Amino acid sequence: MIGCKEIDEYIQIVRSGVREFCEEQFLLCNLIEMIFATEDIYVDEDQLRKYLSYQKYFPFELLPWEKFCFALHNCTYYRSDNELRFPNLFVIVGRGAGKNGYLAFENFCLLTNANGVRNYTINTFANSEEQASTSFFDIKDMLDQHKALMKKHFKWTETYITCLDTNSEYYYCTSNPKSHDGGRPGKVDFDEIHEFRDYKLITVATTGMGKIAHPRRTYI
Repeated sequence: MIGCKEIDEYIQIVRSGVREFCEEQFLLCNLIEMIFATEDIYVDEDQLRKYLSYQKYFPFELLPWEKFCFALHNCTYYRSDNELRFPNLFVIVGRGAGKNGYLAFENFCLLTNANGVRNYTINTFANSEEQASTSFFDIKDMLDQHKALMKKHFKWTETYITCLDTNSEYYYCTSNPKSHDGGRPGKVDFDEIHEFRDYKLITVATTGMGKIAHPRRTYI
């Protein structure tokens, strides 16, 4: 047992036999248990509880696999320097699994004070503007639904979302690598990465990372 409810729950589901899982999911569970047993890392439970409390604003609750990924990707740190243990998340799921809903929730959380990092810019890239903007508009729709409360903490348009408390911003971006030099993002997302033709966009989009604390990447 890891000691984190969300991580342990998913591992128990995979090993319970209640449904079929692939070999990689069993290997993932083994790997996570081995890492927690041999490395000096911890899950920031207070931060995780704060993040998960934001589910009440969304029209869905995260699935067990999403909570598992979220806890590892966003709330697991080395004790020595409080750097992220799992800064890169790579999700391979089928159509309809909820990946864009997950991405919307994750990005909203990282804009807030719960992240603890100011000026945490988030960029989402895809091969089309429509795909790149999917998670962005999931957040915008949520903000519109809770406008009376959210306008105290956020401002938003059709192209950006800014958290007033942290000055963190979220944009969706074009797929042209020439237009993304010089940034200093906190987090970069690559949506529908299997459709990318080469690594040019990935290279340019991530070159400026490391200037802001706790840089992350999410590939889906």
